[in-house]
Amino acid sequence: YEAGKADLQLDLTKLAQPDASWDVLIAYHILEHIIDDGAAMREMFRLLRPGGWAILMVPIDVSGPTREDLTITDPKERERLFGQHDHWRIYGSDYPARLAEAARVEPTRRAETIPVSGFVAMARELADIRNTKPNTV
Repeated sequence: YEAGKADLQLDLTKLAQPDASWDVLIAYHILEHIIDDGAAMREMFRLLRPGGWAILMVPIDVSGPTREDLTITDPKERERLFGQHDHWRIYGSDYPARLAEAARVEPTRRAETIPVSGFVAMARELADIRNTKPNTV
């Protein structure tokens, strides 16, 4: 990856797109790079049509809440704390609630899904898969 080499560069916190104009949105490891991730989440929800859906993949550790500190600007310290020099956070067990807050809905009991015309958060399920030990015979 080379910064500035993409064919299309957009600011996910403010997209020049009409409300409810997208059927599907996939953000693969994007939110952890955005300082105001709540603004990006709200913008994605704004873009989705009724019945639309999103997959929002993020680095996650469900053993606790999201770890972030926007005052840390040293790349080495951010890599140590958040796994990569350009990450602002590692999401945690509160990720579904953060999505729900952005979408202005109540979080559901099941952490992997927020059933609104919007976000499908697969983070919990993926973390469970990652932490599952293989069966022994």
